[in-house]
Amino acid sequence: MHINFKLGVDKSDTMATPDFEPEEVDSWLNVAQERIVKQRYSGHNFARNSLEETQKRTDDLRELIMSESISPDLTHTGGKPYSVFYTLPNDSLSNNIYWFAINEEVEIVYKDCNSKIVVSGNLQPLTYYIVNGTITYTTEEGSQLVTDAYFKTDDSHSTFTGNGIVYSATSKRTNVKPIHHDDYNLLIKDPFNKSYKGSILRLMYQDKSELVGTQNVIPGTYYLRYIKKPRNIYYDVIIPSNSINSELADHMHQEIVELAVSIALENIESRRYQTNLNELSTQE
Repeated sequence: MHINFKLGVDKSDTMATPDFEPEEVDSWLNVAQERIVKQRYSGHNFARNSLEETQKRTDDLRELIMSESISPDLTHTGGKPYSVFYTLPNDSLSNNIYWFAINEEVEIVYKDCNSKIVVSGNLQPLTYYIVNGTITYTTEEGSQLVTDAYFKTDDSHSTFTGNGIVYSATSKRTNVKPIHHDDYNLLIKDPFNKSYKGSILRLMYQDKSELVGTQNVIPGTYYLRYIKKPRNIYYDVIIPSNSINSELADHMHQEIVELAVSIALENIESRRYQTNLNELSTQE
């Protein structure tokens, strides 16, 4: 990619343009790589095709698609009524940083017409229960406090104490509906669009997703499929084997180079910039 970049900037390395240092080439390549990912995802490109709109777009970003099962962050409070927060992936060590969501589902626990109030001693193994109020749920492994939430019994005999009311519950995996904060107050009053068993509303809050449940529908495990941030391209001059190549599919590497060349030519105000821009318009 470095060789092709230099050939693209200065057609035959004739010294007619500045000789970029390796760190500078890395910078142009990484700017181009991030721009291409955003353009391919959103559809803001010459072909006007977004992610999965064509097979080419699907293959362009396939190496960056990740899936996570995220447990609720019960330490974070202060959200909307009955909402639950989930921390989005942000692990730079494993190069797994959330960028753009492409599919979301959540396991919900809810009361239905068959739900019944249960008393201590009558809890069934491997079964979900919803708590209104506060109880202490006890198993052979120990006890935990449950307040206005749900729990699942293990495979042993279970009991609880406290003044809270415990209902038998059902679980299922359902859709997540992204909404804007401006629409929240309207949607929660709309019986056809507020959270229910078939769809849970989702807001974004800092580095978290906030899923809005109801008194009888509680969000559990959050299933997120997303585009992760691509790792930076890096060429190690001293130890080439330590270099880091682009994570994108091989067929994208030359497209990254071509865009990087265009950005560099614009930066140095080269007269070849417009010609290169015309060539970019032929990219699929």
